[in-house]
Amino acid sequence: AEVMEEGGNVVGLGICPGGELLIGGLRKSSDGVTPTIKCILDKSTFLSSSLAKLDALLEDSRRQLEGVDVDKAKAFGEKEKREWWKRRESTDKGLKELMEEIEGAVGEEIANLLGDEQTSAANLCSKFEEACV
Repeated sequence: AEVMEEGGNVVGLGICPGGELLIGGLRKSSDGVTPTIKCILDKSTFLSSSLAKLDALLEDSRRQLEGVDVDKAKAFGEKEKREWWKRRESTDKGLKELMEEIEGAVGEEIANLLGDEQTSAANLCSKFEEACV
């Protein structure tokens, strides 16, 4: 809490064994740090499906990168490069679509937990990128 700036938020997500989604957060204000937790019960089927999609996408990404180092990548011919990037773009597109699905399903609950109904995953990502530049 000492490293958080005033107005800062920290959010953590967890999935219970029964499939419920727990969203926990900390918000720092001039009054101190306020913890919040919310349990979302009606998304368990959606979330387990989303996790299965995520696992498949991550496994595909892992397989694509397996055994490829800088030297091997430099040796790729034009056809190999096009095929590699086509597969990479497909994986990235799948991840983007999955994140949009998840945001549509639970984004409002996360925004409410943060105390900002205008917060979206895209907005959070852009704020993170700005902070890291």
